[in-house]
Amino acid sequence: MSIELIKTIVYYLAAFTLIFAASEFYLKATKLWEHKHANDVAESISISGELVSVGPMIIWAINYFFINYWIGVVDEIFLIALSLLRILVAVKLWVIIPENQNSSQPEILPENSNQELIEEKTIKNTPYSDSYYVIIIPQNEKQEQAIVSLLPELSQSLIKETKLYHSHIFNSKEDAYLVSKSYRELNFYSIVTANL
Repeated sequence: MSIELIKTIVYYLAAFTLIFAASEFYLKATKLWEHKHANDVAESISISGELVSVGPMIIWAINYFFINYWIGVVDEIFLIALSLLRILVAVKLWVIIPENQNSSQPEILPENSNQELIEEKTIKNTPYSDSYYVIIIPQNEKQEQAIVSLLPELSQSLIKETKLYHSHIFNSKEDAYLVSKSYRELNFYSIVTANL
């Protein structure tokens, strides 16, 4: 087997690895994007560390460009894009931190919320549970109508003169938080509780 043939085989194998590089970028970027609103995720990323790593990657990308090694250019672009996304998350562009909430919970406090009720219902007060609920507290009549229209599967409860809409039982806290997050993205005030 000649050296030229070996070089050709290695070249195409290297090109094939770009599929894995693209998959890695997609999976990591998607996971990061899903949690971009979480303050604890943003604070776990070192902006200075990302900037230090981006510099050499840009230099390598330019170097590969000048020597016409496009595989290297594309691979470095994936890495640079992921680092830039981390930086954007780290500067908290999408994080919502209410003044009266723990910084690790990006939930929006209602204007006329019953703070005692919220503290009593918060999952942090009951960390060990086999069942979890997601509740929504409507802020006004318009939101209440939207909840009934968009989320007919929720049940209504009245606790301490506060009207709530709650989900079915979740056995996983993670699943409950994912559903709560989807409600918050609809601009509803939603929290996870261990009991009703």
